[in-house]
Amino acid sequence: DSPSAPAQWVFPAGTLIEGNGHLVVWGDSSQPASTSASSNLNAGFALSGSSGAVYLFNALGQRVDAVEYGFQLPDQSIGRVSGQWRLLSGPTPGQLNAAPAALGALTNVRLNEWLAASTNGPDWFELYNRGALPVNLEGAYLTDDPSLLGMTRFRVGPLSFVGAKDWVVWLADSDPSQGRDHVNFSLDDLGETLRLYSPTVTLLDVVDFGLQTPEVSQGRLPDGETTIVAFATSASPGGANYLPITSVVINEILAHTDNPFEDAIELFNPTANPVDVSGWYLSDLESDLKQYQIPAGPPIPAGGFRMFYENQFNPTPGVPPSFALSSGRGDQVHLSVAD
Repeated sequence: DSPSAPAQWVFPAGTLIEGNGHLVVWGDSSQPASTSASSNLNAGFALSGSSGAVYLFNALGQRVDAVEYGFQLPDQSIGRVSGQWRLLSGPTPGQLNAAPAALGALTNVRLNEWLAASTNGPDWFELYNRGALPVNLEGAYLTDDPSLLGMTRFRVGPLSFVGAKDWVVWLADSDPSQGRDHVNFSLDDLGETLRLYSPTVTLLDVVDFGLQTPEVSQGRLPDGETTIVAFATSASPGGANYLPITSVVINEILAHTDNPFEDAIELFNPTANPVDVSGWYLSDLESDLKQYQIPAGPPIPAGGFRMFYENQFNPTPGVPPSFALSSGRGDQVHLSVAD
């Protein structure tokens, strides 16, 4: 995965690829690299999901082919279609590539959150895709300079995508040599502008901010909308923006059950006053916080609890907007207030 290390992994002797055939090489860094020809070749190094490359060299160390990419989507591959690299509709290891994936418009993307006064690392800012389809960011411009010359300060490289209702984070450290998720400018904690332009240099989004507080991010709430707030304790790079709910907390979860028990979520009211959670939401997806709306009911009393069982939030398994808690692969639970 480095242009300067042709022999990072070498195909074992006797490794063949048939004419018009496919040869799959896995990138599993948790397993030893393959040293003999087999049907399960492993390069021994993993590929980054935010910025990376794959280079192919011949036995003399001469580059034969390469692909360099930016942000990738979970469980979705990129590949050649009619000679052009595209986002594919599904991964097809060892087979003909799938058709290109459907893509949404760049106009769905918003500057969503930023941290301009970081004391523990580089500044950063986040883009959010409000649309129902992934968006190709290639060729878009990012800048903190509103001048005519500054509009095209940083150009997003090829094969860089943001998923539907998803986020990508750019590191603003003025060092793009560190990866395609690093921009060539930093953020001013005294205040400045952030702008997103289309490949034709049409302004798509802009945020202006003033003096920043150390380690406090700012951003849109809800995601992609117009209201901008400070997140003093809830910076969420690469995730949904939120302000902590202090009146009710998720207190206990049961996610691995056998009959006659069922999965359950417990809410607790730690305050001295009753809290009505009617119309609030429970979800196990950060990109869809409104999977289950809590029906009208009595308020949770001070120091009291309210339980929700799988027959409520997952009455018909597999039918949206229900959800089920996973025990085998891990899961997450979100509680959010009504709009």
